Amino acid sequence: MVMHFPAAGFIGKQAESITNAVRNAQDLDLSSLATKADLRAAIQGLKAEMEALRAATKADIETSRLSTKADIDGLRLSTKADIAEVKSEVFRLLLAQTALIIGAVVGLMKLIRH
Repeated sequence: MVMHFPAAGFIGKQAESITNAVRNAQDLDLSSLATKADLRAAIQGLKAEMEALRAATKADIETSRLSTKADIDGLRLSTKADIAEVKSEVFRLLLAQTALIIGAVVGLMKLIRH
């Protein structure tokens, strides 16, 4: 093969280099290269994995949403109970204050009559 290169205008070193490059290329182990079918199969596997992750993420989001809703509902009930308790306490204090004012007015009226 090297002998055909000088006729084409290549010098000895160029011919040897080209011949070595071709020989090295022929010696390569091509069995580890992926075929189009290998790539298609890998892509399908990745698509399936992405779909599974999407479904799992969607389920996680729904679980979080329901948990958050339950937490908010619990806080809402707790807040309503706290408001009712405060209203009851305010009403009790207003009644006590009203009774105190009525008592003070009655006492002043007794003092003024005498």
